[in-house]
Amino acid sequence: MKIVVAPVKRQSFKVAHVFDISQTEGPELPSLGVDELTGTVEGYNAIFKAICEISPVPVLFRDEAEQYSKEVFYYDDQTIRINPGMSEVQTVKTGISC
Repeated sequence: MKIVVAPVKRQSFKVAHVFDISQTEGPELPSLGVDELTGTVEGYNAIFKAICEISPVPVLFRDEAEQYSKEVFYYDDQTIRINPGMSEVQTVKTGISC
């Protein structure tokens, strides 16, 4: 019997000096975030209903207190829950990306 030992790769990090942005000088840095979409969608109710119908799991709106991302898949009850109160454009985009 031949035993083969495969190499193991491990993630590691090295120590580096960092600065807070307030400790630096120079031109403003560009924003890395993406702004939330705004606006309305013609036929929003029909489009969102269609998104919910073709989804393999139920799509629900979640409680305000749970909001830490636009949508979350809950494995326990097999549902997708999205934030209420977003613009129609953002809600449709979020529903499609689920």
